[in-house]
Amino acid sequence: MTYNCGLCGKGYRSSKALAQHLNSRSQIMWATQGTSNEKKETVTIKPIPLRDANNLAVVGGRPSLDVWQILTTQFGARSRSRVLHLRTQIQTTRKGSMTVHEYYTKMKTPLDALRAAGNNMGDEDFILCLLVGLGSEYDSIVTTINAQSESTMLSYVYGMLLSHENRIEY
Repeated sequence: MTYNCGLCGKGYRSSKALAQHLNSRSQIMWATQGTSNEKKETVTIKPIPLRDANNLAVVGGRPSLDVWQILTTQFGARSRSRVLHLRTQIQTTRKGSMTVHEYYTKMKTPLDALRAAGNNMGDEDFILCLLVGLGSEYDSIVTTINAQSESTMLSYVYGMLLSHENRIEY
């Protein structure tokens, strides 16, 4: 591991050496006087990679490329599984007895997680899933939204559903 001074960037092989550097008179004077490139005092720890005969990095006795491929396989499968789970959750959620706000929030939460995972479901696809999950009392508004020739904004659809819910209740 290397320990780097956040003020001057100098690297040390032990935390003790870094601590001595940070407590040295010249370092304290430099830090208290300020410099044109003032930074907060941080410690950066980086592992020093082991190297094999071909000067390739080695981790736990394996070349780093092998380790990277194993990690990609293991975590990639989990990511794909998570994306499929979130998409299925969006596609199968039904409004039932929830209010429009509750239903929208329940649908939007996995959409946000899906987008955070880097898998973008477009607004049009999401709106389609949102409309499919509504009950028959929303058929007229679903028809109206689907009949529009231009792509519809999500906020507009949400507002229309809230208005329709208010009309149904009163």
